[in-house]
Amino acid sequence: MITGKNIINQLQIIIYLLSLFLISCNQSQPADNFTYTVSSVDAPPAKSLPRVVATTSILCSLTQQIAGETINLDCLIPADKNPRSYQITPTDQQAINQAQLVLVHGYNLEPSLIAFMRTQKQLSPVVAVGEQAQPKPRLLKSGNKSVADPFIWHDVRNGIKMADIIRNQLQNLAPENANIYRQNHQKLVTELNQLHNWIQSRIASIPAYNRIFISTHPELGYYANTYGLASRSYLQPISNKSQISTEQINTLAQAIRKTRVPAIFVEAGINPPVFQAIAQQSQVRIFTRPLFTYGLGKHGSQVDTYQRVMTHNTRAIVEGLGGTYLMFNVET
Repeated sequence: MITGKNIINQLQIIIYLLSLFLISCNQSQPADNFTYTVSSVDAPPAKSLPRVVATTSILCSLTQQIAGETINLDCLIPADKNPRSYQITPTDQQAINQAQLVLVHGYNLEPSLIAFMRTQKQLSPVVAVGEQAQPKPRLLKSGNKSVADPFIWHDVRNGIKMADIIRNQLQNLAPENANIYRQNHQKLVTELNQLHNWIQSRIASIPAYNRIFISTHPELGYYANTYGLASRSYLQPISNKSQISTEQINTLAQAIRKTRVPAIFVEAGINPPVFQAIAQQSQVRIFTRPLFTYGLGKHGSQVDTYQRVMTHNTRAIVEGLGGTYLMFNVET
């Protein structure tokens, strides 16, 4: 039998349970708000970040790894473009004029961009990272004069020096992020030192009689000198020529055949039929994996960071010349 007293007891129980539920909801709400508040402080609006320009894809890769999310970074020359022939765009000009720091490579690697900067009343620092990292570059013959070889990053020790300069410039720009830059820089340098040692060990695995490097361009001169390859320039004079005489092909083929090298190498994007003819006459193969000499590959590819380019090129050279390729793994 249901009495008035039972109804009152049941109502009291229901009210008690509802009060517990409301209390628990009120207690959980402040913790949720606190979490979002911390998140918003850690991630300031992008528009408040300092603007930095990096002209080349190599500079861009190193800068991204050191700066992380602390800057707005404009990378001007696309990864698949030759910096020497790249022409500045209105968007590039705007980015340069709005930047608080401009990182260029120097040694006339990006002439169109440098020419524009020289016409501007540039208030922001313009830092020639490559020139500072290697003040005594290799010299190349260009007509009757010698010019600096700008491709210093193919020696990883120079890549480390470039990272040092970038870190210092970022710390000057945003000293409040100095700890972030130091930590990221140290992590990067540790990896690059391991990479340098790994390249040395992989090149050393190539039989001594095969350590002859024949390629289409001189960009890998630093690489060859540093890691113990004898570089031959047989293919360099014809890299950008569409036609060559049969006599010239035969002369080059004979010189290459005498080296007994198992493979010759071409850059990414360069593989005219003339190289196939020379390889056939020389009885050597063109290695199928192209080399990346001017910069990175496209974003999302296997060569979209500085470290990946160096491991990719090393793998191609080691496998092409009969060495032992072992995957590069960073030791933590």
